[in-house]
Amino acid sequence: MARFYVEISGVSQEFLDFLGYFLVYEDRNYKLLKNKDEYYLLEKKGKQYLYVDDKNDADLLTGAFIARHKIDAPDPNTALDEPEGGIPDEPEDEKK
Repeated sequence: MARFYVEISGVSQEFLDFLGYFLVYEDRNYKLLKNKDEYYLLEKKGKQYLYVDDKNDADLLTGAFIARHKIDAPDPNTALDEPEGGIPDEPEDEKK
């Protein structure tokens, strides 16, 4: 069976509960999660990672991680607009 190692830093406990990773214990340094018959001990400082057996859960958690970060993609409504000042001419050395 494949296992996926997924970063879950910043993923809400509510979302983890939805996927079946329930909080069993928490103190200021650690969180203990349980999924079915497996326990996961996560250190609170630094990035948190979780082994996930289900590919769909891994995809959802990866998507949740990506959604929390700003992606600098061009606006699809203006990406094809002409740049301010017009389209630049070819450089002189490339003209033949």
